[in-house]
Amino acid sequence: MWSLQNELPFLWLALPLRAWRLAMDRQCTALISALEGALGREKATNETMAWLRGVCGDLTALEPALETIFVMAGLPMGQATGSPSLRDLTSSYVRDQHQRGGDAPNDIAARLASSGLKLPSEIETKSHADFAGLFAPLLLAASAREKLVLDREQALIARRTLREDPTYASGAWPHLLKFYG
Repeated sequence: MWSLQNELPFLWLALPLRAWRLAMDRQCTALISALEGALGREKATNETMAWLRGVCGDLTALEPALETIFVMAGLPMGQATGSPSLRDLTSSYVRDQHQRGGDAPNDIAARLASSGLKLPSEIETKSHADFAGLFAPLLLAASAREKLVLDREQALIARRTLREDPTYASGAWPHLLKFYG
């Protein structure tokens, strides 16, 4: 299912945070209810949390940025490691894209500003008009925070960047999720 992301009508990292929380809450409530009669409330809760950690661990193996969602939902995964700063990630992305030839000029920053979204300085100070993919994790994070509904072009930019530079997109997304929090 995960590898089909380019074919699905949504992007995992663009899903609203409240939808993730709601899905986890509903799954846990249903599983606890099913197990409680046989195991008792405490053991049912412990078994459910172990199951949820396993599912979240499997998802995090596919998309490391999802760990941020799970931690925000109160489920520490215990795997957090130091991640590069947003400045380092954006600088590396611009350098790599410059070597590839960059994108066609874009006006994404102006469109985001007109919809009331501020840009973090780590993106604003870069050659963002030449690198549309620089905005991919920003678009995903703003969508997850329900500050933006991705249009077709924005979704294509996000999909392309996730495919071409998953390290940048997944690494920058948690920083931008906090920025828009």
